[in-house]
Amino acid sequence: SQINNTQQSTDSGQTQKRFPKDLVLVGLLALLLLGGGIWYYLWQHNKGLEERKYSLWNGLKKNFSEVNNVPSGNFFYIGEKDGTWSYILSRSPETDSKLTVLLTKPKAQVEATFNYQDFDIKNDSNLIEEVRSGRKNFAVTSLEDIITNDMNKKEIAYDGLLVFVTFSKNSLPQALEGKISIEQLRQIYTGAVTNWQQINPNISNLPLEPYVPKEAEAVQKFKKLVLNNNPQDIALFEDKIAKSKTENTEITQKKIREAVNKRQETGIISFGILSKTWNQCSGYPLAIVDKSNKPIQPLFHQLKQRPVEPSDNLCDKTNYFDVETFHSDKNDSYPLGYPIYIVYPKDNSRERAGSVFADMLKTRQGQCLLNKVGLVPLQPIPNYKKNNNGC
Repeated sequence: SQINNTQQSTDSGQTQKRFPKDLVLVGLLALLLLGGGIWYYLWQHNKGLEERKYSLWNGLKKNFSEVNNVPSGNFFYIGEKDGTWSYILSRSPETDSKLTVLLTKPKAQVEATFNYQDFDIKNDSNLIEEVRSGRKNFAVTSLEDIITNDMNKKEIAYDGLLVFVTFSKNSLPQALEGKISIEQLRQIYTGAVTNWQQINPNISNLPLEPYVPKEAEAVQKFKKLVLNNNPQDIALFEDKIAKSKTENTEITQKKIREAVNKRQETGIISFGILSKTWNQCSGYPLAIVDKSNKPIQPLFHQLKQRPVEPSDNLCDKTNYFDVETFHSDKNDSYPLGYPIYIVYPKDNSRERAGSVFADMLKTRQGQCLLNKVGLVPLQPIPNYKKNNNGC
């Protein structure tokens, strides 16, 4: 009896010792299952969000060769002289030879050649008339106001103006908190204010040095988006600023670099088209404050996945444009952004080379090429390292 009691006591002790171990194992298993379930849910949720984000991209044709009905022949089209398209095609052949070739002969198996010609829009010249008259097959333009009802238009990418100031530590970008308003720009470029202290009292006495780019396209967009096409403001702009302070964007950027290298304070501010102003680090691109009183910065830091800030190093070349800030249907869209169009006649009796050319540029291949030379694609492009459908 004593032996049995001792054995029962021992078995009971072993059961009690084993029970907590079993309970711990069950608990760990439950936690693993719960954690796995949560991870799977979040993974599926994020996957769904990503699929929705890139749904438009995934629906595009992959490359030029998939676009049908490309007509054979020699076609001539135009764009603004010194404008976005002109700049893209005239850049270094070492970097953009592929783009130039593809835009000239986009489909190898079809004898179609697209020849670009500059058009000077000064003196109220209208490039749409060149298309209407038949002298040109189609046009590339961002000047939506000149497109008439007898023309079709297709968006191929987004463009915009960047406003930039001298970029160095403890300089204007920090003092301005990386932003400037449309109203402040209007005051600067009509001569209403002449010192940075009038913009921000915390800035030391520093004369304003506003510059205007030579690109007629950029100036036209500035008059519309900043000066609201106000005749009085435009007259002040042309008389007080543009008459004496117009120069190539590259020269303005060089002046900024020289001042920074000499550690001189400079109150330079200028603006220009995206392709000429975004991929450099001499000028800091200011976020633009519109009527919503919210600063919108189109340039994002790739590693930190947020808008660039004055403390960032713009020379590391890791920045990109946030596509969604260029969609005009959004409340927080970039105030100085705008679409680029291919414009061609509605007359069906004429060769629809413009429509086909636009369709090729709206393929994944076309959007990638335009993105690489400084334009903003119509939809977000997946990271090529994660998705073979990317650039």
